[in-house]
Amino acid sequence: MVLRWGLALALLAPVVRTVVLLHGGTPGMNYVWSPCRMDALALGGSAAAALRVPGLASTLLEHRARLLAGAAAAFVACVVACHGLPRTTFVMQTLGYTLLAVSFALLVLALACVDLAGDAHIGARLWRVAPLRMLARYSYGIYILHKLLQHGIGTPLMQSLGEPALHSTTLNVALFFVGRAAFTALAALSYHLFGQRFLALKARVR
Repeated sequence: MVLRWGLALALLAPVVRTVVLLHGGTPGMNYVWSPCRMDALALGGSAAAALRVPGLASTLLEHRARLLAGAAAAFVACVVACHGLPRTTFVMQTLGYTLLAVSFALLVLALACVDLAGDAHIGARLWRVAPLRMLARYSYGIYILHKLLQHGIGTPLMQSLGEPALHSTTLNVALFFVGRAAFTALAALSYHLFGQRFLALKARVR
């Protein structure tokens, strides 16, 4: 049931984005509004649910190489159909976002299968390195916080420094790294203060 609803929502998302654009909506709306990006959310949830279905999970583990190939094929299809990865074109805003969602959902699913299967080749070990696992743990907080920090602090700060600062390579590079360190640290803090407590609630609904 979860898989069916996930796939249905994924198919509905490009329709919603098309309607938004045809009725005067902006590319920014399609980029940030949750109903417009439900394909990415639904496909990610469907991938997680698929691994909890015993028969389906074993099939996915057996064909994990095909999942990686599917991820690559969806990404290439997006680049070809959209003539690159331009965020604001009509094709990218409607079809492209869904192809990217399919690509990354398949990639994450394939890597999860690689980990569950215990693959020991160098490609599998690369995805198990501690820095990547840390970023995965804090990724949702990073996703939530980065725009708030960028628009609430970073952009106003650079604008307050005047026009030369906006075109300074050194300052922009420094802001890039300082900003990422800041929102990663805040994401880690939010995970340990709040996220873990919410994740602990899963045991009560199983």
